[in-house]
Amino acid sequence: MISDEVKRKLMIKAGLVHKVFSSPDGKQVFEFLKEQFDSGELFSPDNPNLTNYRLGARDVVVYIQQLINHKEKTQ
Repeated sequence: MISDEVKRKLMIKAGLVHKVFSSPDGKQVFEFLKEQFDSGELFSPDNPNLTNYRLGARDVVVYIQQLINHKEKTQ
């Protein structure tokens, strides 16, 4: 079960991220981030470190999207 404190912090984060990325400029910046870090090939069969880097970068984009979606669901 998620504590009330964790829920409160999540709502604060989600609200701030949503506020930043729901503006026209924020939407454009988020598109840049997705294009840079969440497109193309993630896996490098010859270089596992590169795969890990790409997956880590993608995780940040996915996390931002999840926070945006969370805020939109709770409105």
